[in-house]
Amino acid sequence: MKLTDTFNKFFEQAETGTMETASYLATYDDLKMDVGFGFGRPTFIPWIAFLAPGQTVMDGIFPVFYFFKKLHYVILAYGISEENIPFMSWRAPSKVQTVEQFFKTK
Repeated sequence: MKLTDTFNKFFEQAETGTMETASYLATYDDLKMDVGFGFGRPTFIPWIAFLAPGQTVMDGIFPVFYFFKKLHYVILAYGISEENIPFMSWRAPSKVQTVEQFFKTK
């Protein structure tokens, strides 16, 4: 499965409320791929994260695509785990907006 096929499948599935992720690519370009549609119930913001060795969505930093379903809007973001404080941090440019700041300007 190509990455474009993965994204097409992801967008289609996000609209259904189904949370199955077993059929998605496990890796892409030496990065682990993690797809999320919610835990226990469908989320309003499904995501696809790309994880370097030693990084997880529960404890790490990672590039992540967030899909804001109600707005049909996709954002590529500097992902940071919310569950645990990661031992690494992004070296992002100082002018980078948070997702919240971005939506306040829209």
